[in-house]
Amino acid sequence: MKNRMNVVCILLALGALASSQIRMKPVKPVTSFQGNVLNSNSSSEPVTTREHTDVNGLTRDGSVYGGWWYDDMSIQEGAVIYSFGLGEDTSWDEALIRRGASVYGFDPTPKSAAYVESRLELKNGPGIFHHTKEGLWTEDTTLTFTLPDNPQHVSLRAGEHKGKQGTISLKVNTLSNFLIANGHSKIDILKIDIEGAEYDFLEQLLNDNFFPFEQLLVEFHSRFFLSGKEKQDRLLLDMFQSGFAIARNENDQEISFRKIYARQK
Repeated sequence: MKNRMNVVCILLALGALASSQIRMKPVKPVTSFQGNVLNSNSSSEPVTTREHTDVNGLTRDGSVYGGWWYDDMSIQEGAVIYSFGLGEDTSWDEALIRRGASVYGFDPTPKSAAYVESRLELKNGPGIFHHTKEGLWTEDTTLTFTLPDNPQHVSLRAGEHKGKQGTISLKVNTLSNFLIANGHSKIDILKIDIEGAEYDFLEQLLNDNFFPFEQLLVEFHSRFFLSGKEKQDRLLLDMFQSGFAIARNENDQEISFRKIYARQK
């Protein structure tokens, strides 16, 4: 445990140092705060809760549950955002659309698709929202997902897992194929909340040295795995060695990265 705390603290310190050298941005006071905590599997209306800046120059947009910390300095009109794992809270995506970004949202789950189609906020620019009913994986295939115990919940987990309510087969594809299909060579922000599949996906990026994005926002699910914390620490170290510094760490779950250099191929 002590060694793990040392690894995380060192990476956070290095990330803070790198962030301070990238840019300096005045700290803004909180401009708004309203609403209640949104349950992670609730279909209640998401409420955009706050927009403010931390000491590393990151801004938070979105609801209490669905919001993210990110660097908004590069988010100009036409910025390209890939958001994998929409669930039933697109408050962060909607905030980026209000900033004029082109948001490409991906989620293969039927409940999420129904929710997204109901969100008028995704259709009222100035930015543009593109919806793809496919998930993110390491290959172009059809993948088995396990349904949640509670049928009211939206999140599915890749693979077959005991004690759940059955499975469903859904289409998944690679980041590279999505980029090609949309005519992109690089994007501004990649956000992934894919219920444990982030480890295989990020390990593939590391192996291929393929990082066509400037910022990376990840919800990690180490609790799904034996020795999950150690698995995550190794991944965080590999990401730093590949040029991505931790800019914000929310309880080792929601982690925001910024590219500080490009690793030579």
